[in-house]
Amino acid sequence: AGLGDHTVNLAEEGFRVEACDLSPLAREATRESLRDAGLDVLVHDVAWAQLGDRFPGRYDVIFHDALHWIYEPEALDAALRGLFRALRPGGELVFFYADARDPAPDAGARVLAWDWSHMERAELGWDLQRGETSVTLTRVNERGHDFIDQHHLFVIREGGRARLESLTLRRVYRWDWHGITPRLAAAGFVDARSEHFRNVKGHTFAMNLCRRPA
Repeated sequence: AGLGDHTVNLAEEGFRVEACDLSPLAREATRESLRDAGLDVLVHDVAWAQLGDRFPGRYDVIFHDALHWIYEPEALDAALRGLFRALRPGGELVFFYADARDPAPDAGARVLAWDWSHMERAELGWDLQRGETSVTLTRVNERGHDFIDQHHLFVIREGGRARLESLTLRRVYRWDWHGITPRLAAAGFVDARSEHFRNVKGHTFAMNLCRRPA
């Protein structure tokens, strides 16, 4: 679910949507966004690996923009199996980062090198003001072999007091097309492919799809 942006956008376009996130903060942010938009959408607290146990064969499409953030292979495999079971036969999984136009084994490593060369080591993320509460995000970036750890530092000011909270998000580069397609097949998915779109900044990106057989 994240902060609810995709949930709200898809529901406003007329799709029948349900959202899922393990983070209580993300679920509450999604519910708040839905309330602001006047939308009635179910928001679930369930791990991706257990989604198929909770909702077997329920979904026509699962839109998953965080699949490539999973670092450990075993965790990715478990998530793919759960997502597979949650799809109806013929249903499709939508995911990102990988690109069928570049199936080479070093595709992810090249993206990592480019990102790191264009990334500030420390950067201001955003300032958010909501009522009497303000939040400032600063990111500190640290490179690993096949990942970049982004340490998020949140300065939260409310009621005349300030506090610091932090979390680390790992940008994972191992699940390029070469890395992820065998794992999709092992989970039972077929017909993996990329569709390509141009965003408002003029950059072309891949939106990937694969299917649970009918």
